[in-house]
Amino acid sequence: FYYRSGEKRHKLSKYIGEHHSDPMGRDNFWTTNASSLIFVALSALRKLDYVGCPEYNHLYNLRLILKTLIIKYTKQNPVEILFEKTLNDSQLSEFRSFLGFRDDIRSDILTTALTALELFKEPEYDASLLTAHNTLDLSSLRKKPSIVYVIIPEEEIERLSLFISLFYTTVFKTLKEGGLNPENIPVY
Repeated sequence: FYYRSGEKRHKLSKYIGEHHSDPMGRDNFWTTNASSLIFVALSALRKLDYVGCPEYNHLYNLRLILKTLIIKYTKQNPVEILFEKTLNDSQLSEFRSFLGFRDDIRSDILTTALTALELFKEPEYDASLLTAHNTLDLSSLRKKPSIVYVIIPEEEIERLSLFISLFYTTVFKTLKEGGLNPENIPVY
């Protein structure tokens, strides 16, 4: 899916946060911190791919990870253990700065992040399943003649706008990356 590289995880977390932010900019603190928390959790999920657990690498589980942070544990939260085992120092530092906030502030940041991920609240819901697998190799678009048809029922456009936007952004960026390389076929 879209968040395979660190840069793409960062962009996805920012996009999700901004997609649900106050247009007047009054909640920048909450959106920025929620986006950072989403990025950290996405990074941990991505690492699960490398240890042979790709079936956990989708956005429904991202939401579950964040929901688990709400629960008060007498010992260490299992998500904290997961993060300590999967995150690099920079990502772990980002997560620890989140833990450094007062309980009420942490709760509001988590609420902002979970609200942004509302589309992924049910595992059976197709939006969750859309992020579980990737069957489209965008890098091949400039290597061999291709046509991509995107068919979305009109009544689904608003609900799936996040995916539509991410898809087109990724396609155009991939096509643009080919530049003037003579080995790549032109885009029409």
